[in-house]
Amino acid sequence: MTAPFTESVVEEAALEWFGALGYEVLAGPTLAPGEPAAERASYEQVVLDGRLRESLRRLNPTVPSEAIEEAFRRLSGVPARQRDRRVRPGARPGFRLAGRKRLARRKPGVEMTSFRTPS
Repeated sequence: MTAPFTESVVEEAALEWFGALGYEVLAGPTLAPGEPAAERASYEQVVLDGRLRESLRRLNPTVPSEAIEEAFRRLSGVPARQRDRRVRPGARPGFRLAGRKRLARRKPGVEMTSFRTPS
């Protein structure tokens, strides 16, 4: 008899796959609210602000800090369903910063994902 196919089976497979790709995999309780290494105030806070800011900076090293902060504000204020559409595979992940002509000359937009390297 085979083991039942449960959510935990899918979760473990996904974590193993991401680990094999080079991503850092951490146990959820390590980052849970109330723990020393907590990265959110509650489970209702879906976006990890510190990680999002760090990723935007790493993916956009030539973009000025003010543009990174604008991108952060726009992303963290977007409902999850719309945010997911912006990073779906096959689409160009990112967005333009409207009204930023001088920034547009340096870089047309802010990248949110990289398919070149994990992290």
